[in-house]
This record gives sequence, C-alpha cells and structure tokens, in this order.
Amino acid sequence: MSNNAKFKGFSKLAFGFLAGLKENNNKEWFESNRATYQNELIMPMRNLVNDLSEFIISMDYNLDVTPAIGKTISRIYKDARRLRGGPPYKKSMWIAFKRPLEEWKESPTFYIEIFSDSYSYGMGFYSAPKDMMELFREQLAKNPAEFLDAISFYKNEKKFELYGDYYKKIKPDGIAPEVFEWYRKKSFYLSCDNNPVDGVITSPKFVDVVTRDFARLAPLYHYLWKLKTRARAANEKFINKTYYT
Repeated sequence: MSNNAKFKGFSKLAFGFLAGLKENNNKEWFESNRATYQNELIMPMRNLVNDLSEFIISMDYNLDVTPAIGKTISRIYKDARRLRGGPPYKKSMWIAFKRPLEEWKESPTFYIEIFSDSYSYGMGFYSAPKDMMELFREQLAKNPAEFLDAISFYKNEKKFELYGDYYKKIKPDGIAPEVFEWYRKKSFYLSCDNNPVDGVITSPKFVDVVTRDFARLAPLYHYLWKLKTRARAANEKFINKTYYT
C-alpha cells in the first residue's frame, strides 16, 4: 500500500447509517443524517477509489477512476422513474470501475458493494448482451482451453462464487465438463459475497485485499472484453451491410 494512502476503512457509523436508512427510508431521516452519509460513506469511498486508481488503470487504462458520484460511486437516490410509491433511497452503496460507455451495464465491470451488515466485491456483468453470450458459448465449445486458462484460479476457488441466471434446457453435448457451468449462463458475475463487517472492511488493508483479488480476476476480465469487442464489431458489420445493401 502506498505511503500516500488515504482510505482508513469504513467506520461503524457508515454501517450504522445504512442500517438506519433501511429502517427509516424517508427524506426527513436522511436529511437529518446527511453529515454522516457524507463523512462516513462518500468520503471513504472517494479515498478508496483514489487508493485503488493506479492499480485499476494498470489493468485497463480505459476504466474510469474518477472519485465522484455518478462516475465510480453510486447515487443513494433511487431512479425517480422506478419509485412507484416506494422508498426513495437505496439500501446499499457501491463503487463500480467501468469503461465510460452508455452500455456499461452490458460490459465487464469491477465492483465493491457495502450493505448495512455485510460487503461484497467482484467482477462480471450487470446484464450481458445476448450476442456476446452467444459468442461466449461458441468459443467455449471451440476452444475451452483458452477460457480455462483465463479462470485457472477458479478450479480450487474458495473465495469467489459464480452467480447469474442460466438456461435450464441447454444440454452438455460436446461441451467440456469443466466449462459447462459457465456455458449455461445467460449472464454472470464472480463475487466474494456476503462478508460480515470485519477487520478487513474497517481498516486500510481492504485496499490490499481488493487489489490482490481483482488481479486474480483480471485474466477473465480481459478474456470477456476480447469477446465483447468481437461481438460489437460483428454487430456493426451486420448493421452496415444491411444499411448499404
């Protein structure tokens, strides 16, 4: 960790704020606790982004590391279009290291999320595009070894778990058994999930833990971006061909 590190860990007040918001999800409570939100959540999140930024850019210089709400840091307010009479605030806060694209939810993203009583971090898709996943399955069938190399750490994995919806009727015909779990997925992400509030998230060493674990995920991240780039190029070629013929 750098001598210039600023992140000191999330305090108990940060988790207490999220717990309070969970029970009092209204504007009056939020405004009366805004100082805690700013000092115990937003400021540490900005410091965490700053401390991780050099490493994140070393993995992919296209990733946005701007320590600001709406860039790497989530907004606490729910989208007004989706409220429908429900509570106005989210129950968790997160950091997302993503390329600044309109379709970032369809792109591989590194993330850290904290709840009132736990935290998670990992990498994957919010919602993988269908054409990219079709190409993903095609490549798994053709060259499973390349993918297995990208997830070599996962064979004896005890920290990250694979999540995401899957197709129930896909059969394993001709698919290497080591990759069939992935082959069935509609979208997926790997997460170190539901960690209780501990001495890691409340201390500066969280930066080193995340750096080490994100580095393990980096080969898979690059594999997925390689496929996404190919899928996007194929789609643009199809659109251009259709338009000009």
